[in-house]
Amino acid sequence: MNPVTIKYRDGKHQTVTVEADRCSGEVPAHSDTYYCIFYLEGKQVARVAQSRLLPGYYREYQRLFGRPWLEKIANAPEIRLTPYDNWEVEIGHPDDTEQVWMVNDDMHTWVIECAQRVILHIMNNDDQVVNGDFKVALKALFAGKKVALHYPAVNLVEL
Repeated sequence: MNPVTIKYRDGKHQTVTVEADRCSGEVPAHSDTYYCIFYLEGKQVARVAQSRLLPGYYREYQRLFGRPWLEKIANAPEIRLTPYDNWEVEIGHPDDTEQVWMVNDDMHTWVIECAQRVILHIMNNDDQVVNGDFKVALKALFAGKKVALHYPAVNLVEL
């Protein structure tokens, strides 16, 4: 994926611009400051306190942070949906949610099945919504990929 431009203020209040294709974050021990760390072609190009990012660039950081999940789905030969256990209390969801599915066993990527639409949530990325029947909407969300729903099996064992 193409690098994105990030702008921030340095210690001398000068605007600095860097290009990055990956990022991470950290909160050092005994600190309340969140640092955004940017990389370009595998080399660190900046370590910036979140508060020093110019307006709008924290959202760019979040999108950049979510790229690996987008790439996982793009590179996956097939999509395997498994039920997300305990979704009612662990994640936020629309009122008409019927079921939440994990995509390829990743707890940060979900398909939210609603009454008349399907929502694809990928970590730190904008949700993709497709209206209509569940099966048709899944084919539209994952065009060109084989999609399989895996329901857990329950076996009765008498003791």
